[in-house]
Amino acid sequence: MLSFDRPLGVVADLVLHRDHADPTLVHYLPARPRIVHAAEGPALSLVKLRGVDLVERDGAGLLTFTTELRADEEQLEAARRALQEQGLVEPKLVPVLAHRAKATVAAALQEGDGFVEKMFGEVPADPLGHGRASFSVLLGEAGARLVETALALGGAAGLGVRYELEVVGLRPALDARLKADYGRVYDELAAELSVGLATDRVGLQAGLDSTTKRLVEEGAIELEVLHFSDDADLRAKIDQTLRWFQDEIVRTFFRSRLPAEGEDLLSRAMAAASGMGTTLASAVANSDQATQLAQQLGISVDRLRALAASAGTPAALEVGLSLREIHQEERRVVELDWSETRPERRTIRPQGMLGDLGLRPDDARIVEVDPRDELWAKLDVDVAPAGDLAALGVERLIVRVAFPAEDDPGATMQDFAFSPDQLEPRHFAAWTNGRPREYRTQSEVLFAAQGPWPGPPSFTGAWRSTRFPSLVVHPLAEVPRLELELGPGTVSFDDTPRVQVELRIDGEDVANEMLAADSPSAVVRRRLAAVPSAEPTEEADDAGPRVEARCTWLHADGGRSEGEWTPVTGSMLLVGSPWRSHRTIRVLPVLAPGFIDASVTLTLLDGDVPRVTTVSFAPGERGAKVVSLPSLAEEPPPVQVEVVVVGADGDAYFGDPYETTEAVVVLRDREGEQRKVEVRLVAGATLASHGVIAVQVQQVDRSGQPLDSILFTESRRDPAALYVAVDDGETTLRYRVVRYGADGQAHATEVLEAEGERLLVPAMIPPGS
Repeated sequence: MLSFDRPLGVVADLVLHRDHADPTLVHYLPARPRIVHAAEGPALSLVKLRGVDLVERDGAGLLTFTTELRADEEQLEAARRALQEQGLVEPKLVPVLAHRAKATVAAALQEGDGFVEKMFGEVPADPLGHGRASFSVLLGEAGARLVETALALGGAAGLGVRYELEVVGLRPALDARLKADYGRVYDELAAELSVGLATDRVGLQAGLDSTTKRLVEEGAIELEVLHFSDDADLRAKIDQTLRWFQDEIVRTFFRSRLPAEGEDLLSRAMAAASGMGTTLASAVANSDQATQLAQQLGISVDRLRALAASAGTPAALEVGLSLREIHQEERRVVELDWSETRPERRTIRPQGMLGDLGLRPDDARIVEVDPRDELWAKLDVDVAPAGDLAALGVERLIVRVAFPAEDDPGATMQDFAFSPDQLEPRHFAAWTNGRPREYRTQSEVLFAAQGPWPGPPSFTGAWRSTRFPSLVVHPLAEVPRLELELGPGTVSFDDTPRVQVELRIDGEDVANEMLAADSPSAVVRRRLAAVPSAEPTEEADDAGPRVEARCTWLHADGGRSEGEWTPVTGSMLLVGSPWRSHRTIRVLPVLAPGFIDASVTLTLLDGDVPRVTTVSFAPGERGAKVVSLPSLAEEPPPVQVEVVVVGADGDAYFGDPYETTEAVVVLRDREGEQRKVEVRLVAGATLASHGVIAVQVQQVDRSGQPLDSILFTESRRDPAALYVAVDDGETTLRYRVVRYGADGQAHATEVLEAEGERLLVPAMIPPGS
């Protein structure tokens, strides 16, 4: 499945993303649609109508053309070369699959100091047939005049097409949580941008950066990073999380708009880089090329780099954006948990002006007719199939066309049959006799017994209305179907080498798949029984069948655990871990210098199955090590501790086994005493109110080297414990406090000492530190 966090950039007008599981698989999506050129006749036609009665009934003009999101071989080859330069030896390119698709034709019109969008028509696009969208748009007098003027100027200046593709991909585990006051965020953006007026994604980025930084400092955005290794890692995770939040802001508060003519800076930058014999990503990495390219575009090098950085994101396709008005209920505090990988639906919007979509000046035809002209009085429809019928397991596709309607006594009706060896387009004709040019169509599909989509032997779709003179039908476009990808979520194939996944639809068993390290994913495809209804709606699509899954985990120790049947939503099932809890233990060595070997064996008895792990320390290792033992119980049982230490003289010490539920095990080479020090964080309602994102307490030795540590974050503020070995009356805890600011900057104290049983650590950063 497409992974949203692994963009590979834009090459040859293709947005490239890695796959979540297959390192050789790359998903591509054309950055802009293109005009479909017919074998005969113009690619775009504007028919202007004479006659007041006709104008009042049908409009003043009919605009027809077709677009699609198809990559040609030249683009794909350029993408392969670029990927090979990045280290992918044999990349496999596959198109991004959309769950739903629609397209809009509109114009970007100047209004005051900005641009607004005027929409002329919206049509469904075929998500299986390269996003093919056929526009047959009735225009009012003003719209017809605007389109005619634009076409007469050449290149269809001001006219454009925007797609809306609903795709499913994996959102990464950012190891972070975020809480934000959406009302404050919106007000800050509205203070800088006018509602309804268009801006570009790159121009917006500076405003997003300053807004999020300011709101983090003021506490309106509270960020928590759950795990990090050092301040550099923390800053990187803060930056990554805020970038994802900025994308969330754009999706929540902004509408996609077509850009004004010449405003598509990203496209111009990619085209200019291509003219230099390189890609945009490569150009910004070379200081000389970056300077040359920035001068050519008339922008700064910094803005060029920001442009390139945004090029790999879905939002990069939305070259025009406008801040929308929000309702009162949207002014709320939201909490976003990005601690786990999750499938996520997003709307991606490839778009562009007609002049940039391959429309040549001589491709457009403008004619003026009245109701008596044959061009208007006669309905002509070309009918053709889409897709590879043989590969789809289709034996026969029947397309019915009726004018004016299938239940009209005087209707002209005709069936057109297609098969894998009969794919030639057919023609339907009927006289309109002054009636509107809308006609009705229905599809019937007969499937082969053995095919890639098991299911009922046939499907008959609902009657639909359309006006377009070219009818291209994909056999699976209306067929209800399930395509479910199975993949690893939180499951570890080290603990559970194999996972059996059973699937059932409406109570009927349909699939049984086995996932393992060498085959971590699988795809289940099924055609479903049709539900009788009127013309399909999005609500009917969302209702769908009842899909359930059950996992059985086969453990490395020979055990197995079976889960419950659980509902499945969306197009991907991420297999989780069977464990319900974990016992996490820090092992702290307190050993005499010169020891040869030391180890602690931890045994957790989970029912009848012992889970055993051994933590070893080589000579000279003095820092604590953390181990986590999984359990199938809601509350993990105690662990049994066995200690073995080989001293400098070669003698082995075997500690008496004991059970514990403590979070720390002290590893010693003799029986001894240790002092437990409870560490408490002193903080207000939130860490953000003190300007910190995390506080770490490091236990150190006499030389200041770390031995053990405790990390406090917003969700982990409970008291914790450090242990001090009591040797020769020594009871001093030596420690250092590291406070991490909202920007990830570390503020560390000198080494401090404490003697009591409780240590209070203020969250606030001391002045001047």
